[in-house]
Amino acid sequence: MKPEEKNEPEKNAEWERSSEAPTDREELERRPELAAELLEPDQIVAAKRARFGRKPLKSWERGLLWALRIYVIAMQVIVAIAVIRALHGD
Repeated sequence: MKPEEKNEPEKNAEWERSSEAPTDREELERRPELAAELLEPDQIVAAKRARFGRKPLKSWERGLLWALRIYVIAMQVIVAIAVIRALHGD
């Protein structure tokens, strides 16, 4: 059997036995499909369901988000006033 004709389970079993198994973290980060090939199906499902939670924000990031919120609300008010004036013909 030629190497091109091997199916995926045989390839994974061969990797586990060989010294060429992709265990290098940098290689797995460069090629995430290798990690998917090495995981069992239930491990893939569990990894996809993992929650990461909220990232703690720095004070300047929180300030920037609040400024963006205030800007959006101000723009909504301005657009609402323009629409009302256009409808009333002022």
